[in-house]
Parts: sequence; C-alpha cells; structure tokens
Amino acid sequence: MPHLPGPVRAVLAVSAALTACACSMPRIPFVSGYHEVTVADSGRTYCTDRLRRDGSIVEFEDGVTGAWTSAASATTREITAAEYRSCIAR
Repeated sequence: MPHLPGPVRAVLAVSAALTACACSMPRIPFVSGYHEVTVADSGRTYCTDRLRRDGSIVEFEDGVTGAWTSAASATTREITAAEYRSCIAR
C-alpha cells in the first residue's frame, strides 16, 4: 500500500469505521412511503408517512397532528404522494 498523507489516512479510517458500524445497525423500523391507516375500533382513517408494524400492532404518526398512535386492529393501504397531501390538507 502506498504512503498516504495523514488527512487521507484519517478519512479512510473514519470511513471504514462508519461502514463497519452501519453493518451492525438495526434495520430502519419505519415502512417507507405514504399510507392510509383505518383503525377498526373507531373506523377513523389517518394518513401517514411514518408507519411501523410490530406483529399485529400498527404504530404511526398522524400526518395532520403529528401525534403518534398505535392500534391493534388496523388496516393499511399504500397511497400516492398526491393522495397524502390531499389527506393532510383536510
């Protein structure tokens, strides 16, 4: 390996360390994209771009209020960005 200047070696060392850490990091827990969530108990529909599933529990951030909600009985469907913007504008 050729001799590299100190700053280049430092950048390579940091890059290698970050790459090693990234491999051991947990998977990002959120489902990407836009979703409409209908909670079975209340029949209420929410739109979100932050959705997480943990078994049968659905956790999501309400796109209108920003409040996190979890529901044991909910159905989700993927929606377009235009549908999401329309939903949160209501």
